[in-house]
Amino acid sequence: ITFLNLEKEYNESRVEQLNAAKAQAELEALKNQIDPHFIFNSLNTLSFLITRDPQNARLYNDTLARVYRYILSNKERDLVLLREEIEFISNYFYLLKIRFADAICMVIEITDLSAENFLIPPISLQALVENAIKHNEFSDKKPLTIDVAISADYVIVRNVMNRRTNPQPTSKIGLSNLDNRYKLLTKRNILIENNFESFTVKLPIV
Repeated sequence: ITFLNLEKEYNESRVEQLNAAKAQAELEALKNQIDPHFIFNSLNTLSFLITRDPQNARLYNDTLARVYRYILSNKERDLVLLREEIEFISNYFYLLKIRFADAICMVIEITDLSAENFLIPPISLQALVENAIKHNEFSDKKPLTIDVAISADYVIVRNVMNRRTNPQPTSKIGLSNLDNRYKLLTKRNILIENNFESFTVKLPIV
């Protein structure tokens, strides 16, 4: 009986280890699904600025370097401080502002204290900003505003909807990727609210 119990415990432990390894492998695959089109758009914008606006081209290049340094340095991490993610998304959004100017706006309502105390998966806010840019029409007269705030146990990202009449081709992995990462890391799902006037995603914070 003792032998059978030990064998059962060994088998259960092995199953747990295999499940943990499988979850980690899935997470690594999901981390590598960051949209590759961003780098091409960034380089095209930089090329344009070099010839038309050299002063802004230097600033754009430095910010682009910070954005990719963050992505590369945090690719192996499961969670980062919210403060780090906020700094990253601010740099990322600056790159978008160079391209779209007054047609887009981002409002961040998160205090320094809360940004120090909470953790979220890296590059999660970028996925939501990218999603809003892809799926909405916007212009200088009718800009796209993205709000980022904290409420209860969530970081909330919201934008008013103005769906594109001719949607851009998309891999449709963005939100699914993010939800899967959250399930693997925290055993919690992201929450999505779509009332056809505004689109809201709530990210659980650790």
